[in-house]
Amino acid sequence: MDGDSIYNGAMDNAGGCAVLLEVARTFGTLGERPRRSVIFLFVTAEEAGFLGSDYFACHPTIPRRQIVADINFDGATTLTPVSDVIAFGQSTLRFKLQSNVLPTGPDSP
Repeated sequence: MDGDSIYNGAMDNAGGCAVLLEVARTFGTLGERPRRSVIFLFVTAEEAGFLGSDYFACHPTIPRRQIVADINFDGATTLTPVSDVIAFGQSTLRFKLQSNVLPTGPDSP
């Protein structure tokens, strides 16, 4: 390996891909289909300037007006338990996420 002795991307890129694959698999097992279509998009070259995300933003596979949310998941840490989810952006999705995620946290009954 040239440069250093660590595997850049092992925790965030590979972990993020594993989580996204599992979420997509779980969606496929739902008894009831979601009301909207869901796209699971794996992008690349984040460290080089979000090239994959930029390409999709400039060349979406569906009309841009039909996209109502983008959930960007980068990394999956296995070192500590997940205690919160932070939603950024201008969307009512934040409130739906918070009302569904917070009750499952470590401080919930």
